[in-house]
Amino acid sequence: MAPTVLKRLVVCAAVAAGMLGASGCAKRPEHDAKAAELRRQTEKSAQAEKQALQLQKDLDATKSEIKKAGQANDDLEAKIRTLEQNDAGLKDQLSTLEQKNRTLVANVEEKTLQLQKDLAAARNEVKKAEQAQKDTEAKIKTLEQENADLKSRGTKRVAGARENLSGAWEITYRQNVLAVKLEGMGSNNYRLAPPNLGFSGIYLFDGAALSLVGENPAHLDLAWSLRQAGLFEMKTGPYAGATMRRQVAK
Repeated sequence: MAPTVLKRLVVCAAVAAGMLGASGCAKRPEHDAKAAELRRQTEKSAQAEKQALQLQKDLDATKSEIKKAGQANDDLEAKIRTLEQNDAGLKDQLSTLEQKNRTLVANVEEKTLQLQKDLAAARNEVKKAEQAQKDTEAKIKTLEQENADLKSRGTKRVAGARENLSGAWEITYRQNVLAVKLEGMGSNNYRLAPPNLGFSGIYLFDGAALSLVGENPAHLDLAWSLRQAGLFEMKTGPYAGATMRRQVAK
């Protein structure tokens, strides 16, 4: 637009100069003044055209910058959409991981509870095993003691069976003292006399006890337990607690 205006001004100036020369009517000073004015207008027009060109360049540069800014904005929006998509994908992955984590925690808690139960059961089994071992050890000790007692009794019986119980004895029962006699009958059998006593009868001596075997049908459960050499104690029957001690000849 600026070059067109300038052309028009130049044409008008030429026309005016021709008209002035042709008419010869105008005065020289007036002509010079108009020429100077025309030059000033021409210079202004040139300056205006130059400014217009610069404005056009600035406008084009601005449009280019705007275009670049628009492209950058489009690129930025595309990146934002990509980031949003990535963010959505990350959120989905995070949600999946959280679900897996919750499942894993639940499984760990369940396994932990089961392990605690198994551990408690194992400890209980260990306690039972320890108690069983203690019971077994106690039984072994009891059996060993019983075996030792049996061996001791066997030894005593063997030794006692060889002892001759024949002779005078004295029975003490409820502050009553009775003089009795054991008479050997062979095969470790002894008759306790006199026959009119509740203790009377035939006894078998096995080395540890005298057990009634005959001649006293009223008290067949009588048994004298050997406490020590020369001393028996009634353990069964109606006379339990009675003692029978060998009398030493004076």
